[in-house]
Amino acid sequence: GSFGLTNPDMPVLIVILNALMAFGLYAFLSRPAEPAVFMNLFLMTLVVKMLFAVGFMVVLAFLSPEHLEGNVVFSFICYLLFTFLETVILFRAKKQA
Repeated sequence: GSFGLTNPDMPVLIVILNALMAFGLYAFLSRPAEPAVFMNLFLMTLVVKMLFAVGFMVVLAFLSPEHLEGNVVFSFICYLLFTFLETVILFRAKKQA
């Protein structure tokens, strides 16, 4: 009934890791680059970030199998939110540059 959010046992770790990943990629991508180079780097970092997120979810499954559903659902929601925020902020910053 609650979409798997009843029992994530590592929410702080999940939020901190997603925030660090987003801020790190923002710092990397906010360096000056030509538009074509920027777009290639942006797409590449999305793929790397997605692979890392899937790997992190697999690690969560092994660390805490009894909270698998809650951790994975919460982790995926955080991944989507931080990716959306990172993308919006990055494109606004690039548009102003």
